[in-house]
Amino acid sequence: MEISENSKNISLTLTNTCNLSCTYCYEKQKSNSHMSYDMAINIIEDEFRLNDFSKEITFEFFGGEPFLEFETLKKIVECVVHRKWRKPYRFFCTTNGTLIHGSIQDWLIKYKNYITCGLSLDGNAHMHNINRSNSFNNIDLSFFSKYYSYQPIKMTVSQETLPFLFEGVKFCHDNGFKVNANLAYGIDWSNKDFVSMLENQLHQLIDYYLKNNEIEPCSLLNGDIKSISYYNKKNYIPKWCGAGSHMRAYDVNGILYPCHFFMPLTIANCNLNEIRDCLKNTIIPCAQLPIKCRKCCIRSICPTCYGSNYVENGNVFVKDNNYCKLTKIIIKSRAFFLAQKWNLGLLKIPHNDEQMLLHSILLINNELIV
Repeated sequence: MEISENSKNISLTLTNTCNLSCTYCYEKQKSNSHMSYDMAINIIEDEFRLNDFSKEITFEFFGGEPFLEFETLKKIVECVVHRKWRKPYRFFCTTNGTLIHGSIQDWLIKYKNYITCGLSLDGNAHMHNINRSNSFNNIDLSFFSKYYSYQPIKMTVSQETLPFLFEGVKFCHDNGFKVNANLAYGIDWSNKDFVSMLENQLHQLIDYYLKNNEIEPCSLLNGDIKSISYYNKKNYIPKWCGAGSHMRAYDVNGILYPCHFFMPLTIANCNLNEIRDCLKNTIIPCAQLPIKCRKCCIRSICPTCYGSNYVENGNVFVKDNNYCKLTKIIIKSRAFFLAQKWNLGLLKIPHNDEQMLLHSILLINNELIV
């Protein structure tokens, strides 16, 4: 889910409980705690009252699995929908999809103009079952593709499912989905075979998308690279996500965090004031980055999870070296893909953007060392 400059994303953690046990789950402190209806409404009211930059608000229900608290979720949405507010708003829900059947589907259809469900689906049945507790058959894919085809599914790739990345992405496209894919954070990516494995899977995807130009590529190959040219000589970079500025998360007790990754559900103890200070702005001075990152040509587009960095290294800006290497493979493949599209005349972009893109591709080819 994208967050615009004028929008803020407010996560409400309805429960610390989940009905699955995913292999890569970073929420290590699960419990039976949940957020009350009254607390959720108070938070929503307070967020509407704030005189901040936002012109619209997205309220995201989070967990654990938020549909374990469906009655509370339902009550919150119905209350908000039947009141008048000073800003436009929408609801979003991250879900594993296993509980969305029957009356819950009926309710979601009724309120489809107010709430969107983002499904976590890790590829085809084989891949999904490896990662996500053999839960594939408990998901009504046709419901999600019919009512939320505009919302990309979230595919997390683990070590075990990386060899099937192409198959998994194609499966999702074949079933009518756009795909936001990422390598799982916080797991061991040190095996040297992962580099060639990832390269192979990405090049299969590139061949597939070049032959099927009407399909929107998955996020691994569809992300921005042209801004590399703009930021190449700057002494700052844009923050990768809105954590702490455009995005904030409330835990089950109503305590505010920069994003859900920093909540006690994930991190038992953290220096919250230090983290808030690091993430409060939308730009990051390069001087705050590790030395290895300061001169890296892809520093402005490098996907990073500040929460995962903190868990792994005690610093929101210090990335895992193995994850860094695989990220470079992804960006190199993305540059190759866009160069191929340009050569084939498949890119339809303004001239200025085209020049920035071509310059960025040259920078990646000449300077990015894996």
